[in-house]
Amino acid sequence: MRPFGPLLVFTLLFGLPACGGEDGTSTDQLPPTIGAELQAMLDEKGADLVAPGATLAVTIPGEGLWVGATGVADVAGGVAMTGEHLFGIGSVTKTFTAAVVLQLRDEGALSLADTLEAWVPGFPRGDEITLEHLLRHQTGIFDVAYHDDVVGDVSRDWAPEELVALAAAEDPLFAPGAGYSYSNTNFILLALVTEAASGNGWESEVRFRLLDPLGLTETFIPTTEDPPGGEATVAHGYFLSDDWTLLFSPTAGFGCGAMVASGPDLVIWLDELLFGAVLTPASQAEMQTPTELPGGKLIGYGLGLRLRTSDYGFATKLGHGGDAIIYRADAFHLPQADVTVVALTNGRAAEARPIADAAWEILTGETSD
Repeated sequence: MRPFGPLLVFTLLFGLPACGGEDGTSTDQLPPTIGAELQAMLDEKGADLVAPGATLAVTIPGEGLWVGATGVADVAGGVAMTGEHLFGIGSVTKTFTAAVVLQLRDEGALSLADTLEAWVPGFPRGDEITLEHLLRHQTGIFDVAYHDDVVGDVSRDWAPEELVALAAAEDPLFAPGAGYSYSNTNFILLALVTEAASGNGWESEVRFRLLDPLGLTETFIPTTEDPPGGEATVAHGYFLSDDWTLLFSPTAGFGCGAMVASGPDLVIWLDELLFGAVLTPASQAEMQTPTELPGGKLIGYGLGLRLRTSDYGFATKLGHGGDAIIYRADAFHLPQADVTVVALTNGRAAEARPIADAAWEILTGETSD
């Protein structure tokens, strides 16, 4: 575990700095020139987005948290975007599911060497697929997010078992452990494993193990929970110009992509996941270890964690991106610079990463890989 960084000390003593104001930003904890540069970049990128708005949350060593916003959260209502607005975070959800699995492992409730068959019986080749294969996307299982039935009706409510059955009916891409192929199905299965191992729903395990203990009051799981601050706190999500907020069902996300959060909460989450008491130091190190394929090739994915290349080398930027159909997310931490960047957008065609990459360049001088 690293020593308490500036953000954690500030948070423990005073709480997060207030976000907002008339322009939805806070620069009190940053040199004014950096805050102004970040906001100018966000406004410039926002003007080119195929989305109504975006938020950006970043940490600066010695200065704390800065949060900015641009555009609108609700087009029809004319509601300006603020740093407190919540977004679907898509696959950033996988980091929460992985943390629950690793906690259960450290408690002796399961082993990463366990087969899928031991916990979710009947899945094809389940006696060859291990929990570590699932965490590292080494199963070869079809990605159910791209199944015609799922893509064709975004409003349909799915039971996780229905999604698993769709994936089970498709041919595998390779033998377990023989390759790497990112598949949302892997984390739907892992959520079912957590239910079998704990005796509780996946949502309950995430809530009571992670969200409540860490005080993540701006994060919730819409498959079973309502927004903690009411519907108005959630930015509307758009498919091109159409508001799909009430049309889109989060149930297809389950343990792989269902969660909703604010930028500041994701900053806290990454700090606690990577360096706090969520996991043991050994599990943190294991989570951050790249996946090795037969033949020795390394893949920039750990245990539910994306490992991007940075100017400091391979697999040194830690976090996850997210695609929640009508929302996009990009949330990463660079330990060598002690900087976190979280970008969120509320439009299908508006990737969050270009905003995040521009913020990284401002904060560290690093260009995207």
